[in-house]
Amino acid sequence: DPKGLSHRLGRRKILFEKRKKISDYALVMGMFGIITMVIENELSSAGVYNKEDLMSTGLKTLISISTVVLLVLIVAYHMLEIQLFMIDNCADDWRIAMTWQRMMQIGMEL
Repeated sequence: DPKGLSHRLGRRKILFEKRKKISDYALVMGMFGIITMVIENELSSAGVYNKEDLMSTGLKTLISISTVVLLVLIVAYHMLEIQLFMIDNCADDWRIAMTWQRMMQIGMEL
């Protein structure tokens, strides 16, 4: 039976591991963006370069890229959360998992 308990538990374990990895990647990207932002701000305020210099633009680009990657990881995390909810509740449609609270949480995180 493809929808049996053992299949659901196996699928749940795989999704849980993926969610854990995505969470770790999101933490790394968030920390990278914050550290890069602090470095760029400190170098600029110390007069090492101006805000218009190529180095500043490069660091700001890295910050922007890390932010976009972080947003993608947040969406992927919530997609896995919805899949886990569906497995836990034997739901066939993802819209069942989309409560107002979940939608508000996703919106606030993004």
